[in-house]
Amino acid sequence: MIRIGIVGTNWITERLLEAAKEIENFKLAAVYSRTLERAEEFASQ
Repeated sequence: MIRIGIVGTNWITERLLEAAKEIENFKLAAVYSRTLERAEEFASQ
């Protein structure tokens, strides 16, 4: 399993995650943003 934690919730991170979804055993493990609300919103996508 590949687990990724990310810092930042911008368009570059969105592109990275789009590509990572192609990996069979991928899991987004953690998201950091300056605000909790934005991190939770981004992680739920």
